[in-house]
Amino acid sequence: MRNVALCTLFIAAVSFGQQPSKSISAAPSVDHSCARYQIFFGPHARADQYLVDTTTGRIWQKTSYTDLVGEPEVWLPLTRVDNDADFNAWVKKQTVKPKAE
Repeated sequence: MRNVALCTLFIAAVSFGQQPSKSISAAPSVDHSCARYQIFFGPHARADQYLVDTTTGRIWQKTSYTDLVGEPEVWLPLTRVDNDADFNAWVKKQTVKPKAE
């Protein structure tokens, strides 16, 4: 659930940053030859780093394992839900937490 919330937050932040300006002048030339993989940083926490495949839309989050020697860092894939069918498939894989007594 945390990954879904982070992914949603990330997409919202990226979308907000890409809103066109309200300028009346002609649109500037845009260079579409960006690198396939780009790294983005979360706007609210410096530690949130995301690797985005600009071709497929896959997203990974950089994670540190502080309980391991050397505290290695890896990129873990985030779950992406694009439509109702994806969401329904994702829900079927989830397990409800037992109620706390």
